[in-house]
Amino acid sequence: MEKLKQGIQEVEVAADAFKLAKAKGIDLDRRRQGNRECLAALRRQDKGVKDRSPGDEKPPANAFVFSPGQVIVRMPREAAKALVEKDQEAVEGKIRANEQALKQALRDLSDKGGVPDTVGAGLLNAFVNLKDNTNTKREVDSDDDDQ
Repeated sequence: MEKLKQGIQEVEVAADAFKLAKAKGIDLDRRRQGNRECLAALRRQDKGVKDRSPGDEKPPANAFVFSPGQVIVRMPREAAKALVEKDQEAVEGKIRANEQALKQALRDLSDKGGVPDTVGAGLLNAFVNLKDNTNTKREVDSDDDDQ
């Protein structure tokens, strides 16, 4: 009976680790999306500077940025852009590390018997060994656009 209790506790700990890694991944993804939106807005304003005519309004020289700790800071646009790009690189690294932690948590959960038997070992290994290839260029056939 004691062995069964210990086994159930191990499965619960592994499942909690999996849930925590999943929640952390969601938070990091939200942060990454926020950084993308901020960089896109700054780039749009920069593009507007190049295309403006003599009577158009000039974009502001400063930008407002949320710094760590949820404090709003006003700083020069280029410094704000550099800060957000640096944060974006850090977030990307954390996301990659979290994906590895998520896979390890799933592997641990499977080893402890927390994954149903309907999921075979081959399918589980295929999921755990997935690689993210989103950074590779994808070519789109021009024939698809015509249809």
